[in-house]
Amino acid sequence: MTLVYKLYVNVWFIVGVSHEENELAMFELFQNLVETLKTYLGKVTEVDIIFNMDRVYMIIDEMIIDGQIAETCSSRILVPLQLMDAAK
Repeated sequence: MTLVYKLYVNVWFIVGVSHEENELAMFELFQNLVETLKTYLGKVTEVDIIFNMDRVYMIIDEMIIDGQIAETCSSRILVPLQLMDAAK
């Protein structure tokens, strides 16, 4: 197992991957996650993630299915969240 990590502002993103996985793909996943969170939350800070943990989990759940990267398009990832926000 290999640990892949990246620091964005004051938030660490850490993931454990097998030796068969591509570490650069994990860095791309981190970048895509941060860009998607910025689009939805406006900024990515520890406080924003803590107070919107359910939304962050939904974003990660849309991006990763059964341990595989399923979606990388931010606009498609955010559709369920936008529908849920519109229903309020």
